[in-house]
Amino acid sequence: MIIKSTLPPLHALSRVVRDLIAEQAGTVATEIFLAGFMDGYISQAVGPCLQVKTPYGETIPTLAYVTVCGPAGSGKSPIGKHFRKHFDEWVNAYIAATVEAWQEYEANKEAWKAQKAGILKSIKKNASLGHSADAGLQQRLLELEKSIPKMPPSPPLRFENTTLTPWMEQVAKHPATLFYADEGGPVLADMGKDLIGALCSCWSDMPPSHARSNMGVQVVRAMPTFILSIQRSVLISFLATLKGKFYVDSGKASRSLYYSVHESDFAQQSFDSSDVRGTVALQVVLDRAEHFFRLQDQLNKTDWKDRKVLQLTQPGKREFRDIERYLQRIRGNAASPGELAMIDKASQNILRHAARHHEFAGLEGSIDVGEIADSAEWILWSLDNYIDLTEQGQTSGRNAEKDAETLWDLMLHGLRERLRVRDCKLTKRQLSEEAFNIGLVRSTHFNDALGVLCQQGRATLENGYVYWDGPDRLGHLICKY
Repeated sequence: MIIKSTLPPLHALSRVVRDLIAEQAGTVATEIFLAGFMDGYISQAVGPCLQVKTPYGETIPTLAYVTVCGPAGSGKSPIGKHFRKHFDEWVNAYIAATVEAWQEYEANKEAWKAQKAGILKSIKKNASLGHSADAGLQQRLLELEKSIPKMPPSPPLRFENTTLTPWMEQVAKHPATLFYADEGGPVLADMGKDLIGALCSCWSDMPPSHARSNMGVQVVRAMPTFILSIQRSVLISFLATLKGKFYVDSGKASRSLYYSVHESDFAQQSFDSSDVRGTVALQVVLDRAEHFFRLQDQLNKTDWKDRKVLQLTQPGKREFRDIERYLQRIRGNAASPGELAMIDKASQNILRHAARHHEFAGLEGSIDVGEIADSAEWILWSLDNYIDLTEQGQTSGRNAEKDAETLWDLMLHGLRERLRVRDCKLTKRQLSEEAFNIGLVRSTHFNDALGVLCQQGRATLENGYVYWDGPDRLGHLICKY
């Protein structure tokens, strides 16, 4: 049975993304998958072109690491195929269009190497004969070093299962790499600690360094997007291993956003990949992505100068600080270091999410209060998913029905007295903040309690608002929604 208190906040997405979901999704599970893959693909398209300024003046990236997980047969692969296929086709077309330039470059490079080898051979011969250094040869070598053939532009490439060295070699050509494989289990199992560390550094906008035998240690700009498509059970099993513990302790897990489908929630909703879907909204999205890929190409030719920086409006800054205060309150009740790290990175993920979706949707001006609130809904929903994954199989020892009655009393009486709520509705985030004050300090406790009320028909969650039955003047419950 679907737990209505944990449904994804689809209303908090831009129109272009909602249109795509309405066109392509056949189940609630595929709505979640589409939201996740779209967020990752927006990151790959927009993220390298865009930065966002925090209310405190710091400029941060807008890239995302996304984890899309669900049971086998729930539709991950067919949904993700839209974006994987489009990206690969765009890259292949780019390579085909530049093949002659690369052939010319390789020929010029070989000629340059031969010329350099000839000069060095002459210098060594003179030295072996005891002759003094030839100033003419030295000058020719110096001028040759200044005329190294320039490498043609490269497209961003997609990696599935790789190691640090080949990835860094590609990053030197085009930093906006895409990590995405159809099944992420083997990717996690084989991922080296050095690559995990480098990805953590990139997310934090700290360029990784890489030692090369002929060039020493290089610091390379890297702007990766990481999309992990994986079965939920495989991810849970991985997190229980020693490598999974490193994945969490290193901070890689806490940098990701989690678009998760629970087996029990959607067991009855199978995905039929043979269903015929429209392509109008999908094509709008893919065309929009290509626009940003072309912009990336221009930026890559100019060493990524003059990237756009988005800012928040003053109301947006106030909303962001309110959310920060809420996150500060709940971090004291984090049940693990991994959950604490997720909470600490949530505020930055909110800004990143709001900025890249603002830009992809083609919105003008600064990021407004509504966009910050919408992105906060997604990041807090992702946090709930992470907690659910890491606490799988554990029991909290709490009585959800008892918590539901406590929450119900708050909704009927406490809110009327404290906030003067009269119309029997409140945003889910505001309600969770009030529930914090009465002992429902963890999101899992609040969601379980609200889920009970939703299942009992005493409350419902719609478009980010919780609605419930309110009393009339005689104390009888009347329906307000």
